This record gives sequence, C-alpha cells and structure tokens, in this order.
Amino acid sequence: GGGGGGGGGGGANGDAPAVSVSVASVSRADTPPSPSPPLLPQPGVRGKQLVAGGSLVAVLALSLCGAGTLLHLSLAAAFLLVGVGCLTVEQAFRAIQHRVLLTIAASFGLGAALDRSGLSAMLGADLIERESGGGATQRRSSQPMEVE
Repeated sequence: GGGGGGGGGGGANGDAPAVSVSVASVSRADTPPSPSPPLLPQPGVRGKQLVAGGSLVAVLALSLCGAGTLLHLSLAAAFLLVGVGCLTVEQAFRAIQHRVLLTIAASFGLGAALDRSGLSAMLGADLIERESGGGATQRRSSQPMEVE
C-alpha cells in the first residue's frame, strides 16, 4: 500500500516538470509564424481602404484609356496591394477562385467551337428573325442592311 502512495507521489513530482515543458512547447507551437514584412510602410485600416479603392479606380480608368490590358493592370494592382500590406500573399492566393478560372477558360474553347462550326451565326440569324417577327428575312431579300 505504501509503494502505491510513493509511486503516486513520485508521479505527481514527475508530472509537474512535464506539464511545464508541455505548456511551453504548446505555446510555441500555437504562435503563428510572423509574416514577412511588406516592401512599403504599412498603412492603417483607413489607409488600406483608400489604397484598395484607389487601385480599383486606377485599374478601371487606365483600362478605359487603353493604357494596358485589364489582366496586366489587375496584376499590377494585386502586387501593389501585397507590397503595401493591404493583404498577404496567402490571402491573395486564397482569394483566387479556381472554379471561376476554369469556367472562363472552358468558355473560350466553347465559343471558338461555336464560331468555327457556324452554329453561332445560325443561332444569331434565327434570333434576329424571331425578334423582328419574320421581317428580317423579307428586309434582307428586298434591301441590304448597311453596316458602318
């Protein structure tokens, strides 16, 4: 009976250092790694909102002016947002929706196939004829449409 008590007492003494080591190792493991510092000074929350909104307006304005393609301007804005610290690289990659990219890529192939087969022209002519109440066929035969 005394050996059990001594074993229990020895176990309690043995558990205390193990608990403190476990707590220390758990606290280190739970601490997230510090993100890499941004290239430019970090703005506050309001500054981040202004930078993000300003970059959106700049991308749209520059695209409308023909200063570059929407793809190149958007990539430049994304690099700016990461460089300023508005979002991290991990957040930028998580924001990419792969299903949307796959859908867009597939639509290019489908559109090219519809165009090459002539189906898109046939469907377009049929749609115009239905919307005009059949008058498009008569108008085409009597007088050609002028295209500028």
